[in-house]
Order: sequence, then structure tokens, then C-alpha cells
Amino acid sequence: MPVASERFDSLTPRQRDVVPLMAEGLQNKEIAKRLGMAEGTVRVHVHAVIRALGCRNRTEVAVAVSGQPAQEVPSSAHLVAIVRSAAPDVMRIVAAEESGALKPDEARKLIEDIVALAAA
Repeated sequence: MPVASERFDSLTPRQRDVVPLMAEGLQNKEIAKRLGMAEGTVRVHVHAVIRALGCRNRTEVAVAVSGQPAQEVPSSAHLVAIVRSAAPDVMRIVAAEESGALKPDEARKLIEDIVALAAA
């Protein structure tokens, strides 16, 4: 699911700086430190990137910007980047399950969807 160039081109320069770090799986705090900006500013950029690229979460952004056709076997570095970018989403799902906000079968389905998306 490579991103259409016009969608990527619509990002601001600072949002374009954030995208590869998101794809590496860095958390907002780590991105903020690398780019010398406030964590809140990074959060705003991350949400704007997700919306602008038509994605639902950080994992989809990582997959979308990878540019790899689905039939190619990704490199181990690419897989690590996808897993790292999925980790925050998975951790939020686990926390929601542990707090009782999600039933175990709902959490499992969401995690399966993330894994399927990352493998696509």
C-alpha cells in the first residue's frame, strides 16, 4: 500500500521529517528528542500525517511509506521497523484489555488486524 506521491507531497516539511522516524518505530518522545521539538508538537504532526496519508494508525504509516509491493519479502530491518511501529498500538490494546475496556476476544482481533496489516 505505497502512499500516492500527491498525498506525501501534501505534508509539511516538518511532517515529512517525522514520517521516517515513525516508520522506524520511534515513540513521540524519541522523535521529539531527535528533531529538537516538543513532544506535544510531535503528537500533532503524527496525527496530521496519519490523516493526510489516509491511514488509521502508525503501523499503517510504516507500511504505506515502505513502498514495497506486497509480494516482495521484506528485509529483516524492514520487519523490525514495522514491528517497532506496531508496538505502541499493541501496547495500548493490551492496556485496554487489562483495564477491562476491551474484551479479550476484541483485543485479540485488533492485534491480529495489526499483524495482518504489517504483513501485507
